Amino acid sequence: MARLINNSQLLDGSDTRPITPEEPQVIFRYDSNKTFNEHMRYGRRSKLDLLWRLGVPSTSKISDKLFFPWEFHDSYQVITKVQYKKIGWVFRLFSGQASQELSKKEARPLRAFNRLLAIQELIDNLDERLARKHQGFDPLRLFLYDEKLLSQARFNFWLEVPDVVEIVQVLINRADEMLSTVINLFESVHDVQDDENISMNFLRIKGSDENSLNQPVELITPDSFFENVTTLTLAHYFSNNEKYARWAANLVRTFILSSYAIENQEDSINVTSLDSDSDFDSVDVEGYDFPNLNKIPRIIPKIFNDNSLFSINITDSDPSFFLDACRLLYRTNIFTHKEYMNLRMFASDWLEILINSKKNMRNPDHRSVMFDLRILSLAGFVDDLRLYLRITNRVRMRIGKQFYISNNLSTHEIKQNYEIMYVQNLLNTNQINPSNYDESIFQYTTLNLQYWLLLIRGVQNGHCGPDIWQYTARDGQRISSATMDHLKLYANKMHDISLIHLARTAYTINKSKRCSWKDPKDELEFFQNLANISDTNIILGNRTELDTKIGIGNEARRRGLPPFWMLGVA
Repeated sequence: MARLINNSQLLDGSDTRPITPEEPQVIFRYDSNKTFNEHMRYGRRSKLDLLWRLGVPSTSKISDKLFFPWEFHDSYQVITKVQYKKIGWVFRLFSGQASQELSKKEARPLRAFNRLLAIQELIDNLDERLARKHQGFDPLRLFLYDEKLLSQARFNFWLEVPDVVEIVQVLINRADEMLSTVINLFESVHDVQDDENISMNFLRIKGSDENSLNQPVELITPDSFFENVTTLTLAHYFSNNEKYARWAANLVRTFILSSYAIENQEDSINVTSLDSDSDFDSVDVEGYDFPNLNKIPRIIPKIFNDNSLFSINITDSDPSFFLDACRLLYRTNIFTHKEYMNLRMFASDWLEILINSKKNMRNPDHRSVMFDLRILSLAGFVDDLRLYLRITNRVRMRIGKQFYISNNLSTHEIKQNYEIMYVQNLLNTNQINPSNYDESIFQYTTLNLQYWLLLIRGVQNGHCGPDIWQYTARDGQRISSATMDHLKLYANKMHDISLIHLARTAYTINKSKRCSWKDPKDELEFFQNLANISDTNIILGNRTELDTKIGIGNEARRRGLPPFWMLGVA
């Protein structure tokens, strides 16, 4: 075969045989019974395998190369009977890239790379079309909080179901406390011009200006900021009191969008009405002169001429529940469209920082699962569906690595060896006491499963991508089995009931999507019994214990609990 740099060469000169240094092409005669080996993947020497079986020398190109463990290969022997004939020649038309058509050593890997890109583009395009058209992927759909569960909880609150009313009352109380603290951070600004049709008072952090960019960061940590925004947004969702949503949006405007906060939004619309004596002929009939019906200006002035104040400090924080709060605020028109687009740009920058840093990608323990959870939630928020689908497929490969099935047939226990190694490293570096070793093993194995179940719930809520809960690795490892073994092993220590609720919800959602249950009998019975367990009263204990249970505070962040997870996550 000869590769062309210019297709016009086919029309020039006589029909002379060209120099053909490239690989031979195969033509099958009508009565041939030879075929390519169907067990060999395309692009992995399937043509060389056929040429060898036809007796084409030499076999060194395939016999001297290594095979991957999952690839089919056979022992190659010298073929004495020739089953082919050489006839004619073949031109390969110009591909558009001269660098990969030249007969040089560098051209071959370039062609292989471009071939893989084309295959990947085809597969990604098919996956994306299926996810958008048939599975209904929507970047505005909540990721961590199940919209059906959240809506059902609000309906039960309206029906005054005691357990739900009790939790929502705690939510409102915490939101009121946060609100009083947040309001005291701001002061009015009178020298800012806004839209002439909207009466608006702007706010900023007390004592801050364009020359004191770092002062607001000292007032609130990223984790507290995410908790406050989410709690205030959920309080608005259940109470329909706009003050919660307005101040949640003000926090985002100040700390993420670097713009002024807004003091009042109610009754701030100032639309000029047309009375009966108005000259309607003067109204723009082309459809462009719309009245401004926004409660807030379309463009809110910037207070800081810089990026988000949290652009560096939040890379280790979990954004999943905060991004759901932003979606809810946008749906209720608390955010303008421009603000929401700026939020997506901020999330895109955050996503880029995480991908390029690869800080926790190399960690095989719970930190890698949290890393995937961050990437997945951000990819869904910015509508990067291809990255979203790649992550949902990649995380399944972690299951076989993170969970180890012991060879003891009597126990058949699934262990989390990387968490044990993580705790051992903490012990070796004197970060924990030897007396706390067993408790630390329990803490980090529970945390690892907590992250896994949050990730699984996010994938289930997204309605696209494989359901990780039912995925079985090569050696039989499953998240469902690992969760069952963990809950059985620490049955007397599971004071953190969120893991039980998450496992029960993941099991229920997964079961509703399948026609039959194919798990082992013991696993089936365990989760059926778990689904029948009545909800434990969460509103018990002192203030610190209660905040931890509902997902508020540093201890809740350490355990991986989203704020008020019982209202929609599990």
